[in-house]
Amino acid sequence: EEDNNNNQEKESSLLSTTSSFPPVILFTPPPVDGIAWSDRGNEIAKEYGNVVKEVGKELNCSVLDVFTLLEGNESVQTYGKYLRDGLHLSEDGNILLYQGLMKLLQKDYTHLLPKDDDDS
Repeated sequence: EEDNNNNQEKESSLLSTTSSFPPVILFTPPPVDGIAWSDRGNEIAKEYGNVVKEVGKELNCSVLDVFTLLEGNESVQTYGKYLRDGLHLSEDGNILLYQGLMKLLQKDYTHLLPKDDDDS
């Protein structure tokens, strides 16, 4: 808890000194398979993600909730397909993350969306 609060203070301090362009987009951590990574756990990832979301609200930053995007509230059998080794994203996890980021850009920063070759 204390580490999360210290990290939140550091993030707030860093972000309050940055300009608005390019925009800051915060990412929550992905879910974690606590069996594969005994020193980490899904509940800790979720708690830290909640801190990230609070910082985003305080600083008016967009937040990509990777934990929820990868179905972290479900069973490890569900979200495990998005993790290569219980912690790092698999190809499917990276694809879902990319899709989530594109949706966030579409919603908050359409001017930053990638352009097709046909776009001017």
